[in-house]
Amino acid sequence: MGKVYKVGVETMVSPPGGMGNEIRPAITALEDGGWLVVWRREIGGGKEDVLSQRYGQNGQPLGGPIKVLEDGKNGISPSVVALPDGGWVAFWADGPGIFQRRFDDDGNPVTGAIRVNTGTGTVNEPEVCVLPNGGWIVTWVSRDGAGDYDVYQRIFDSTGKPNPDGDRLVAQKTAGLQANQQIAALADGGWVVTWQDSSSGFYQRRFDADGGAVSDDIALATVPANQFPSIAGLSDGGWIVTWNDNGGIHQKRFDKNGQVADAETVVAAATDGFVQGVTDLADGGWVVTWAAGDGQGRGIYQKAFDKFGRAASDAEMPVNSDPSGDGAWPVVTALNDGSWVVAWYSDQSGVREIYQQRFKMNEAPTDLALSAAAIVEATANGTVVGTLSAKNTDAIAGDTLTYTLLDDAGGRFALQGDKLVVADGLRLDHEQAASHTVRVRVADRDGLSEEKTFTIGVTNRSPEKITGSNGHDVLWGDVGADAFYGLGGNDRLVGANGRDRLDGGLGNDTLSGGYGNDMLIGGKGKDAFVFAAKLGTSKTDRKVNFDTISDFKPKEDKIHLENANFSKLKKAGKLSTSFFTIGDKAKDKNDYIVYSKKTGVLSYDPDGSGAKKAIEFAKVKAKLNLKASDFLVI
Repeated sequence: MGKVYKVGVETMVSPPGGMGNEIRPAITALEDGGWLVVWRREIGGGKEDVLSQRYGQNGQPLGGPIKVLEDGKNGISPSVVALPDGGWVAFWADGPGIFQRRFDDDGNPVTGAIRVNTGTGTVNEPEVCVLPNGGWIVTWVSRDGAGDYDVYQRIFDSTGKPNPDGDRLVAQKTAGLQANQQIAALADGGWVVTWQDSSSGFYQRRFDADGGAVSDDIALATVPANQFPSIAGLSDGGWIVTWNDNGGIHQKRFDKNGQVADAETVVAAATDGFVQGVTDLADGGWVVTWAAGDGQGRGIYQKAFDKFGRAASDAEMPVNSDPSGDGAWPVVTALNDGSWVVAWYSDQSGVREIYQQRFKMNEAPTDLALSAAAIVEATANGTVVGTLSAKNTDAIAGDTLTYTLLDDAGGRFALQGDKLVVADGLRLDHEQAASHTVRVRVADRDGLSEEKTFTIGVTNRSPEKITGSNGHDVLWGDVGADAFYGLGGNDRLVGANGRDRLDGGLGNDTLSGGYGNDMLIGGKGKDAFVFAAKLGTSKTDRKVNFDTISDFKPKEDKIHLENANFSKLKKAGKLSTSFFTIGDKAKDKNDYIVYSKKTGVLSYDPDGSGAKKAIEFAKVKAKLNLKASDFLVI
């Protein structure tokens, strides 16, 4: 899993030198890739206002703060949710009413303040989520005449029309105090509400897309010390619940069926704060934020998790740049590029102001590519095949990509920075292999990586004129007059059609001219001359397939005869002495290989002394002391 990095710097959302304390932010990601922050302003004299500030996808403010409330209105506990059409709806509490006001994608008010609830009790804490169909659910806490606090909800469709059922209780239990509710939309169109019970911990309850209860009240914790639950729906259809447990931050993940997917785990072991925010990320992970004191002030912290519940780091990450202030009320929203924004309020400037900071999880590079994937055979070492590239979408300052060659095709290729180059051009032979594969890894500075296999085509050249190395080279020709010089090492030189010249050089070499009239030069060492191509006839032999061995050395070199073409020689192994004779022609029926000491010509006579004429297939020097032991049947 990647590390978390800051994107840009911490900025103040509320205008400096404002008219009062700026507190209680809420935040939502917008459809255009930007986001919106709303907050409460304490003016004094019982006056409260709600303001908003919009940001573009690059983090630039779009205009200045605008008032959410109509003139002369008060509001506390602001909340906000973005809509699929690019607009948003803001919510607040005022006396016995929960109110909402809709804005379009340019920030213009579409409606005035519309009351959400129908009850008459004291209300507070509107929390809201948007549904996949474009509608939204509003929840709030209301106090009845008996002094009990209950959580209610109301459904609105995408046009803002409320469900005629009116205010609906969330919990089955209504006695006592139910508060600190949170709500999250699910992928199936339903939602889950969590809330705290003053006497017995906290609960959750699930609802379907029509608002029908899918479950009873489900206790997630049964002691009062477990409090302030938060919730976020995840991309796999499940959800994550976080809460405060005696100063520590805990979490539990549920799958799409409501079953526990991950047992309770500790996010932060010891804090004096409480959970204030959790949001889901596009890749299935989530981010938890909270406030915690260190004896000198209160800082804002976070921890990010991937879809498997693995933390980006063991330690929590500070969010605010100056933890000496009294930071509080962190809220978080995820943007559609995979980043997220945390907002909070702090008195680090002397008065309470709203601040924000954007973050991004470092992700593995993607789209590993090679600009070209073909090379001519026997190309010189160091020749560039192509340039590697990959997408590094994080745009994190200072991040660099490093390429590693995991499979170099048997030493044929190498990397020089981001360039794939030829490492051993002599081993790039179209006739042996028209392509090779290499495997490359690209990694960023955190070690996140992607691997990919590339096929490198080997283009034929004809004719081929290649000088080998001091290693054990294998060179194969093609049609045309090829010229191979093995140099040092025990080389294998193979011609094809055409008048080839094969020179083994130093070492114990193997030369096979193939079809055509070839010149074979063994050079120093114990060399083998292979005759594996189809023979001509007695009338065409010298025209179509007749090789010359310029330096054959009896007892040291060998002539290999392929029994598929020299069929009378039968099984592989040493040539039988009865199959070999010296002279101008065969003397008996078993004289299949004939050496003319006068001319140096080697012939194959498939019927020995019979009526058929012998086929001349090679020439060595005359007057050599050739024996059957100089031949090997293969």
